[in-house]
This record gives sequence, structure tokens and C-alpha cells, in this order.
Amino acid sequence: MTPQQFLAQIRRQQLPPACLLLGPEAYQRDYCRNALIEQLLGESDRELGLAQYDLQETSLSAVLEDASTLSL
Repeated sequence: MTPQQFLAQIRRQQLPPACLLLGPEAYQRDYCRNALIEQLLGESDRELGLAQYDLQETSLSAVLEDASTLSL
């Protein structure tokens, strides 16, 4: 799927159950990621509803533990 197809899909609110953004251009990956976040979370919800990790700094087990924790 091209970045343009992905963006059109999320604008139509046809969100996939999971997304893996790959490609040689960091700008397009970041643009698609930001568009997805904006579609899913309002600005006020991003502080509590969004977690970002660098797997070079955080263990995968810590990320999975956080993902399995229910948010209130």
C-alpha cells in the first residue's frame, strides 16, 4: 500500500486492526503515523492515550507489559 492509499483509507475511517509503517522515506512514515494518531486520538487524549518507545532504550517486555495494562 502506498502512503497516499493509506492516508485515503484513514480519512474514510477504514482503519486496519494493526499498522506497520515501513519504507525508505522517514518523512512519509512520520506523516502517515501522525495522520493515524490525529484520526484516532483527539489532542487532549494524546497525553494519556499514546505511548511511544525506542526499543534501543526500552525492553520489549516493558513495552508489552505497558500494552497489556488497561488504561482508565
